Amino acid sequence: MLKNKPNRAAELPLGHNSITIDRIDVSHLKRRKGDPRKYSDRDVERAVGVLRHLPEGAVLPIIVSDADEILIGGLLVEAAKKLDIRQLNIIRQDGLSPIEQQQYSIALNQLLTLGHWDAREFEACLRDFEATIEDFSHATLGFANGELDRILGFADALKGGGGDADAVPAVDQIAVSQRGTRWKAGMLIATEI
Repeated sequence: MLKNKPNRAAELPLGHNSITIDRIDVSHLKRRKGDPRKYSDRDVERAVGVLRHLPEGAVLPIIVSDADEILIGGLLVEAAKKLDIRQLNIIRQDGLSPIEQQQYSIALNQLLTLGHWDAREFEACLRDFEATIEDFSHATLGFANGELDRILGFADALKGGGGDADAVPAVDQIAVSQRGTRWKAGMLIATEI
């Protein structure tokens, strides 16, 4: 049974749970057997859009076991393969038992999904990106169509406080023109009273 202990390096035996930063061939990285985290083709394409615009050699949050099994960052590895990136900088986590690897992987992947974006701060970042990054797109940040609108509150504004943003507004029942009004190519010519 796994014992819950605080993460205090001073209490652990030397060599247990050590990390190193490494450069590794992407072909050596493999999924951990029984990994419950799955990625759709659309997820991989979104990651490709991000990786394509990152600086070459940037350290990515990819953590692997001592057996080159991916604990964190599987989506980034899949995107790197699609982009034919041959090597990646990774963090190697040595000394964990298989059950510790599984717990570590699930817990950190879940924690990375938590939090929310502050709309004002996020909008300021977007303005900076738009002003300084050539051909900036939401895709360079990994967002799908409409996600930025939702974060910034535009989706709610478009909906007018409820309903579907794509819905056709109700037609006003009051007549626009009266008997005797003459129109030509959409312009009012004269109204007889």
